Formats: sequence, C-alpha cells, structure tokens
Amino acid sequence: MTQVEADAELYREITELLNEQRALLGSDRRADDRRPYDCLQLVAPFDGKSLPGQEAFRQKRCGDLSTSGFSFFSGRRPLTSQIMVALGQDRFLFFVADIVHVHEVKSADGEEFFIGCHFVKRVDYARGALA
Repeated sequence: MTQVEADAELYREITELLNEQRALLGSDRRADDRRPYDCLQLVAPFDGKSLPGQEAFRQKRCGDLSTSGFSFFSGRRPLTSQIMVALGQDRFLFFVADIVHVHEVKSADGEEFFIGCHFVKRVDYARGALA
C-alpha cells in the first residue's frame, strides 16, 4: 500500500468514527472538522517499536476528534511521545498518534492533563502489525 493509499484509508476510517459519534449524539453539524468526542476510549503508551499489551491500555475520557487527531484527559503526564489508541464503539480501530501538546488543567477531580494527539498510522492490532 502506498503512503497516499494509507492516508486515504486513515481518513476514511476517522470519518466513519466521526459519523458514528454524530449518529450517537444526533448531531449533523458539518461546518467544523473537529467534533466533540466525549466518551471513554482505550489509550496506551507506545515506544515506537513494540505494540503495547492489552494490559497497558487504560480508559481515558476523550475531548474531541478530527480526521487528523484527537484529544483526551489523563491524571498523569504521558511518559512517551507517542500513544496507541483504540477508537470506536462496535469494533475498535487502532492508531498510533504523536502527542503534540500537553496542558495541565483543573477539573472536579483536581488537576489533570489535556493531551492533544496527531494520528500517524493505523495498526492492525489483531495481527500485531503496524499498517
């Protein structure tokens, strides 16, 4: 698969997730690419080499989702520059994402981190392979 084809496939899969979220929320806003994505998803640290085991994934509250990335909240500052995320409701789609910003924010539970990420590539987690 060429890089252009891989990018097109990534865009299609993220668009499906956005449509799925829009259907759940009953929203049909089309003007903005970035959509609220207030739900729990699975996130794990990624060292850039080895796929994290299932035990490494933790539920994190997401903030928003776009075709290029997403954000989430965490009680801990990330220790890696990349993460792996499992997005979706009916079936998970796994992606590697670069962490592009980390901001400390106040919440009802105290201090937490708002983490913005940029999608890098799709992962075929079941086969243990980076797509």
